[in-house]
Amino acid sequence: MIRFRLTIVLCVVMACLVPFTSSLAVFTDTPLYTHFVYVFGHEGWLHYTINAWSLLAIHNLLRWYRVVAAYLFAVLLSFVALPSQPMIGASTFTCFFFGFTAPWLWYKERLVLLMMVSLLLLTCVLPGFAGIPHVAAFSFGVVFSLSEGAMRRIYKYLHE
Repeated sequence: MIRFRLTIVLCVVMACLVPFTSSLAVFTDTPLYTHFVYVFGHEGWLHYTINAWSLLAIHNLLRWYRVVAAYLFAVLLSFVALPSQPMIGASTFTCFFFGFTAPWLWYKERLVLLMMVSLLLLTCVLPGFAGIPHVAAFSFGVVFSLSEGAMRRIYKYLHE
């Protein structure tokens, strides 16, 4: 329940930042601070609603080390993969967590995984979406999930 409450607080804070979109977006010529805050801003209420709903859907996956990994990857990605349009919003962050669920979905809900990957790839061809950063974050989430599972199995093996 604590994670859900924290996610609600984060969504409320992000809602307050919607009017400041132009100062939060990251682009090739924006100030350095934008690389660290672009995931908290949104390009309008529809964009905010989709990202807030996504965060609420994945709130049970949020652990401090996963959040730090997703955030740092989003920041790093903003330096590497700048799109032709300003990049803003938590979608890169949430794509990490969607990728994190992919190994589990592969075994339990392949149709859901297929739909998720289809929508993800669709963002690569639709205008106004940062498709390549989405795919990169999703891929990093998959690798992070598999690595976390391997570390858990090693720890369990060593402590039995």
